[in-house]
Parts: sequence; C-alpha cells; structure tokens
Amino acid sequence: MSALTYWLWLSGVSGLGAANIARLLDDFGSPEAVYFADEAEFDRYEKIQPGARAALRDKSTERVELALERCDLEGVGVLTMQDALYPERLKQIYDPPAVLYTKGRLAALDELPLLTVVGSRTYTPYGADVARRMCYQLAEAGMTIVSGMAKGIDAYALHGALKAEGMTVAVLGGGPDVIYPAENRELYRQICETGLILSEYPPGTEPKAEHFPVRNRVMAALSLGTLVIEANLRSGALITARLAADQGRDVFCVPGSILTPESAGCHELIKNGAALVTSHADILREYMPLFPHKITLVEGKAPARAFAASPPPPPSRRAGPRRHGEPEEKPAAKKPPAPPDHLTDAQRVIYLSVGGGPRAVDDIVADTGLTAADILRALTMLEIEGLVETAPGKRFKLRIES
Repeated sequence: MSALTYWLWLSGVSGLGAANIARLLDDFGSPEAVYFADEAEFDRYEKIQPGARAALRDKSTERVELALERCDLEGVGVLTMQDALYPERLKQIYDPPAVLYTKGRLAALDELPLLTVVGSRTYTPYGADVARRMCYQLAEAGMTIVSGMAKGIDAYALHGALKAEGMTVAVLGGGPDVIYPAENRELYRQICETGLILSEYPPGTEPKAEHFPVRNRVMAALSLGTLVIEANLRSGALITARLAADQGRDVFCVPGSILTPESAGCHELIKNGAALVTSHADILREYMPLFPHKITLVEGKAPARAFAASPPPPPSRRAGPRRHGEPEEKPAAKKPPAPPDHLTDAQRVIYLSVGGGPRAVDDIVADTGLTAADILRALTMLEIEGLVETAPGKRFKLRIES
C-alpha cells in the first residue's frame, strides 16, 4: 500500500481524534508503523477509548479506497503532515489534523498573512456591512481572509474579500465537496476558482454539529489572528476566539451597540483583553512588519465601486435635510460631497444630516426620525469607512479631504 493509504486509514479511525493521532505518530513515527503495530501496544494509551482501540484493530482499507476515488471524482487533493505544503502553523497545536483535504488553489499558507474572520449566524445590517467592507479593505491591502463559510458574518467576510479579488480560505465542517449551507453555493464556487477550500473530513462527509467546534481550531491555528465581528454570548465565534488566544494568536474585536445582544460577545472579549479595532488599518499595522512585501497600508474607506453598480448621484443643492418650517440654507462655498451610492438608507440620511455641519446625536434624531441606537450604529460604520469624524462637543461631521 502507498504511504497515503496509511495516512488516510489512521485519520479515519473512528473515535480516535486528532490529539490521539498526534500522540501515536510521535511514538510510532509513521501511520504505517501504527498500522502494523501489535494490538497490545495500544492498551498503554489510557486516553484512547476502548471503541477507538477496537477500531485500530480493523485493518480494512476499503473506506480509504472509496475516499480516494471520490477525491479523484471531485478534484480534491490530500495533504498529510509530512507534505511540504502542510501549514507549519497547524503543526504547532497539540491536536493538528493528520490529513487535510483541499479543493481550489493550494498555496504555501505559511507565507501568507492570514486573518481568520468569524461572527454570528444571526447578525444585524451593521455587522454585515462591517464584515463586508472591512474584509474588502484587508484583502485589498494584501491580507488573506480565512472563514468558515457559515451563514451570516462568515459569508459576508468572504464576499468582501472576493470583491477585492483577494485570496480566501474556507475551512469547512463537512467534506470539501459538501456545500453547507446550500445558499452559499455561488460563494463556494468563487472560492474554488480563486481561493482554497480546506477540510479534515473526507469527501462526502455531511456536516454535523460536533464538527464545527473541531473545525474552529483549524481556522484559529492557520492565521496570525482572529477578528470577531458581531457575536452574542453563546456564539460559536467565541470558541474560535478562545482557541486563538490559547494558541498564542491575536484576537481582535469590532465593537457594536450596547443595546443589541449581537455585540455582547465582542464586548465581553474586549473586556478580557481582545484588541478593539475600528478600522482595517488597526490590524494591518500589526502585521506589516512581518509581511512588508505583501501588505500595503491604504487608509480610508472602501471605494464605492466595490459595492455599487452605478456611480453616485450628482451633488445635491442642499447640504442636508432641513427641519419642518426652517428656511432653506444658502449653499456653502464648498459643497459637501453627495452620499456614496452604496450607503444604506439610514446611513444616507445621517450622512446628509451631518453634511450640514457638526451635529449632536439629538440633532440627528430630530433630523431623521431614527432612534439614537440606530444612529450610533450607523455613525460607527461611517467612521470606519472614513466618511464621518467626531467633532468637539460630542458632535459629528463629514470627513472631507482637502
């Protein structure tokens, strides 16, 4: 049998687990040596459950042959821990996957500035906007975005990076050929074309709930750091953040409204030492010294062309909306720019409000009819994009470049 057959046999032993596989490889030296070991030798491993010990005695390679056939059929590659392209960052953890199944464009991941981006499946428009735009900016600057391709923040993060034509890596909780959720079929296709799909599960493996926490350790270990964008206190994203911290990786969090549960997990992480970020530049500055030839720091907002199909409308004759009964303001000598076309409705009316001059939150409430919570969320997004800045007296104004 080939060496690859032994690797796939060992990685597929039911109930064994990655940590026990790592111990066996350390002791025996290779999967082939484990395969031919005397059965009594496994009895000294107290952490290997009886069911897994019994499975080690099964020397059938039928499932391996089926997996290899499906790999050929689906265009899936196989990386083992002995291969040159197997990421060294993964080898640093105590339970690295013995085998990785790959689909797409395999790259030397250790040579890339990888950032894992995670968040809740239940998200707000604010969280979706932050994920999409910040990952666009990070990818445009040279970062590689890693995520789980789950519904919600994961998907928006990958979409943003793809829009910038950046490198993406999706780590799946099922086989590399199994698209989950099904609504991400087009996203999966795009990643296969320009990025990389990774999984430690063989082709055809359906996702299971217990797979995802296991998958999260791979996402955390692959990257230099993990960025959390919206996560409630029970979100799986917090597992990834904890794993990243345990593995000695950086943890970044985007703050949100204190009035929404979707940001409660992020705020808890920040209280416990995660770095608060309000701009892609906060992250890029951390990694530019490590990858000076791959990362280019370009501060400012994501260009409107990334998210708008048409150019912005021509400038309005009015700087901002006026209250009922107020006379129309005379045009200023230098008119503020029109709202970018990609803004949400809430962001657009707030942009117009502060375009008339520095405005307090109460003034914006009166201008727009929005709640203070909605306004603060939108202002945070506008500040991240570099469209709005804070003025003295807790007021906000447009950030207009001279």
